[in-house]
Amino acid sequence: MNLSLDPVWRLRVGVAAAVALLWVFLLLELADRVDAAQLRESRALTQVARMQRLSREDEWPAFRDVVNARLATLRERAWRGESEGLLQAQLQDWLTQRLTETGLVQRELAVSLPVPLEHPEDVEVPAEYRLVRARVVFDFQPATFNVLVRALSESPQWVWVERLQVRNWGAPTVELELGALFIIGAPA
Repeated sequence: MNLSLDPVWRLRVGVAAAVALLWVFLLLELADRVDAAQLRESRALTQVARMQRLSREDEWPAFRDVVNARLATLRERAWRGESEGLLQAQLQDWLTQRLTETGLVQRELAVSLPVPLEHPEDVEVPAEYRLVRARVVFDFQPATFNVLVRALSESPQWVWVERLQVRNWGAPTVELELGALFIIGAPA
């Protein structure tokens, strides 16, 4: 009897080869899953070690106190208004007054509508906090410009310069983009 031509024998060899191939694929998949589990375990152990190291640090209470003091100062220096329109008008009036006091010739003044603060998902920011931006363009005069910058830095309300551009062609001008933190609610 010729076994190489026997169809039953060929079927048995084919089934055995398929089972062996399936067994190899299962072993490879199991090895991949074991490697992935080892990687997850390694990352988890690294994170646990980091947390244990952080838990032994004793500088956090002092750091927390510094941050809380800065937050209190920030809240004290924030602008306050009862509505978004009033917030916008308040900053525009304040800037107009500063420019007039310093004698700078205003070419353009635009104040944006207040927008909620952008923040990471894991940081909680109260819903009443708003960010207002202003764009001011005026004739450049070095001495009075320094007075304006000093007035911005000494303001009881918090105003910061986000962008400053001095154009020196034609009539020298300064373009300032300012930001201010507002809290909607009754003024304190």
